Amino acid sequence: MSEPTLPTAPNDRDTGINPAALNGGALILAGILLLLDQMNIISFDFWALVFLLGGLVKFLQSCDTSGRFWGALLMAVGAAIEVEHLGYFRLHLDRTWPVFVIIAGLILIWFAPETKGKPLPE
Repeated sequence: MSEPTLPTAPNDRDTGINPAALNGGALILAGILLLLDQMNIISFDFWALVFLLGGLVKFLQSCDTSGRFWGALLMAVGAAIEVEHLGYFRLHLDRTWPVFVIIAGLILIWFAPETKGKPLPE
């Protein structure tokens, strides 16, 4: 007699990428970059790395447009931090970072009615 299979939850998504392997790979990459930075082989900003890798993981794990949008947005923030750290141009993030928080809040409110494909109750 064969074992019965358990039904999968409706929110389970098969993206083809094991989330544990993806997160582990991101941690290994982060560790390598931070080690190279500590050894003065490369120069890298820690927060840029956090945003870049977090955005990459979010982008690759998401099956919907909203998740990929947030992943791309996180990667863009990380790239902006790194570009400023490398001195290519000055964004003055030390003074303007609250603007990004406001923009993130506006985006959340804008997409709130479409969350999970369910209409807002009347």
